[in-house]
Amino acid sequence: MNNYRVLNSALDCISKFNTTHYPLENIAKELSTKANLNSKERKVLFNLVFFWARDSFFVNEYFKEQERFFTSLSYNQKQKIILEFLFRLLNEENSDYTYWKQNLGEKAYSLKVGDELFKLLKNDYPFEVNEIIDGLFESSFIYLAIDETKINIVEVTNILEKNNILYDLPIPNAIKLSEKISFAIFPKNIQDNLWIMDFGSQIIASIIKPYSNEKVLDFCAGKGIKSRYIKKYTNNLVLLELDKKRLEHAKNWLNDKNILFYNQDATLNLKNLEYENFDWILLDAPCSGIGTIKRHPDIIHRWQKNFLLSLNTQYKLLKNAIRYLKPGGKLIYSTCSLLKKENQEQINKILNEEKNIKIENIEGFNHNVFIKDIKADNCGYILFPHIYKTDGFFICCLTKSL
Repeated sequence: MNNYRVLNSALDCISKFNTTHYPLENIAKELSTKANLNSKERKVLFNLVFFWARDSFFVNEYFKEQERFFTSLSYNQKQKIILEFLFRLLNEENSDYTYWKQNLGEKAYSLKVGDELFKLLKNDYPFEVNEIIDGLFESSFIYLAIDETKINIVEVTNILEKNNILYDLPIPNAIKLSEKISFAIFPKNIQDNLWIMDFGSQIIASIIKPYSNEKVLDFCAGKGIKSRYIKKYTNNLVLLELDKKRLEHAKNWLNDKNILFYNQDATLNLKNLEYENFDWILLDAPCSGIGTIKRHPDIIHRWQKNFLLSLNTQYKLLKNAIRYLKPGGKLIYSTCSLLKKENQEQINKILNEEKNIKIENIEGFNHNVFIKDIKADNCGYILFPHIYKTDGFFICCLTKSL
């Protein structure tokens, strides 16, 4: 393995990341291909840049305290030293650094997520902030969703047992695993109706269980993972997505000619769709994404841009979605963020402006069996990662008066 090539590629990744704020994983994939890294070098590159995402604030602080010259260096010079240090840590422990890190006390929490995010979380959750931050970094389980209209969960668990794979069934039609598995152990009919889906995403999608004559609109569909869950109950479904590649992925994956797919900006007037025409609307809004830090640690360094862009977008999406909701219909608003500005404050703003919109108690839905245990406040439900060992989510159900 060529260590020089890996380190240079890592430095290029960090440089591009800081100018574009594109997801670090995408940048690493692109640059590792351009650099013709072999499979071992690619693996080390990915480990190194994600290590940087998680620990660079710590290492930066460590060198500031240990080496006086460090503060006078340029940003790129600092990152080069940090990457070289982390590269060595991938192979052997540095006892001085480990001891220093373990004895930071309260300061460790602001270094984990950065000062700005720490301040916001502490303001929102002054008594739970440390536990929440710990939870954002805890390893989570792998969850599988199944289409129980096509396969029986017993078929799946029998195969898991046959292969000595430990599992749990914490909620209906969801399987919790403690390790990754190969889907090759399943026959094709099971593979086609089984997919990886975070626990929180399954809870959100499970709230929507339409009757056969009810229409569902997925307002920001992404790659269609939540719509795939809803499709178990109906194909009377419309997906909106601004990103063409994501929409094409959803179209190919759902593979249903009865489902409609539109590449449109959901903050604007929607072509081909009538006002007050949908019984259910799912608005899984773009957000800072801080609830997914354990899977995407680069969010620690790029959340602010997403946060600032998302606040106005979330409001516009909510206002527009309400236009397409039938009287008596239900709108599910969710984000993978714990920040109140993206959640409770957006809901309160809508409630103050739209007098025909009320909050619906999700526990009251007679078809839902596992929402009742999720911690709630006066504007919705919060899925805290330190409690539920999953991504952090906010969920709120709004209804339009008849």
